[in-house]
Amino acid sequence: MSVRAVLGLAGEQAAARYLKRHGFRIVDQRWSCRFGEVDLVVEKDNQVVFVEVKTRTSNSFGGGVAAVGFRKSARLRATAYSYLQAKGLIGCPFRIDVVVVEPAGFGRFRISHLPSVVGEED
Repeated sequence: MSVRAVLGLAGEQAAARYLKRHGFRIVDQRWSCRFGEVDLVVEKDNQVVFVEVKTRTSNSFGGGVAAVGFRKSARLRATAYSYLQAKGLIGCPFRIDVVVVEPAGFGRFRISHLPSVVGEED
């Protein structure tokens, strides 16, 4: 496994722990379909939340949110709709969030949770 893959997995695990501490229930991890992959699927207050985790060691290229451009947003929406259809949840309220994870040393992470970053009509 590459250093990048290890860092990405650690970031996803840190994001999952953060979300659990904030009242979210983890429903699925790394769910994929022909449109793409969603890192985490969580639930809170009867709403399905699709979470794109961006683990970054620097903000050289604009940070984690900047990595979710128009094309990535479109893929995330298509993947979310595919998930809802596959699970029989069409019509269920949902949103797409971004969680930015930055290593803070000694196995710790700085986490920023940005709700509803990917809108319905980006």
